[in-house]
Amino acid sequence: MYLKYLWFLYIILSLAPAAVAQIVPCPLKYQCQPKEEPVWGSENRGCHIFLNKCFLANENCERMNNHLSIILSVLKLENQTVCQKKCHQSCPDIFAPVCAIYRGFLETFSNQCVLDKQACKTGKPWHYLFAGDCDAIYSLDERKVL
Repeated sequence: MYLKYLWFLYIILSLAPAAVAQIVPCPLKYQCQPKEEPVWGSENRGCHIFLNKCFLANENCERMNNHLSIILSVLKLENQTVCQKKCHQSCPDIFAPVCAIYRGFLETFSNQCVLDKQACKTGKPWHYLFAGDCDAIYSLDERKVL
């Protein structure tokens, strides 16, 4: 009887965060200032760098609101030295370009993993803009955003 009660309690408590998230969603897309104060967030799948704490909070909100926290854990604030040890070492050889921006400059990366790896290794908080080649929005003579 006691084990049955514990099992029931465990199920209720494990479902509670999902129920709360549906009732009180995280205020997705805080209005973040573009001030560069890099912060590092780690999870079971690696390390990520963000422009500042606000952008890290937005990522966690998106994960919670889209129930991605079931697949991807919530990012924990981490120091750079510890986090960089968790950077991707290799990426799949798949061409699925993504466009990212850093300090007003656009760059096309061959896929999301390559973007994450580059940002993590260099400590430059490249910000994902969209899936596809950046050629759509910058001139070929200059890589600065128009």
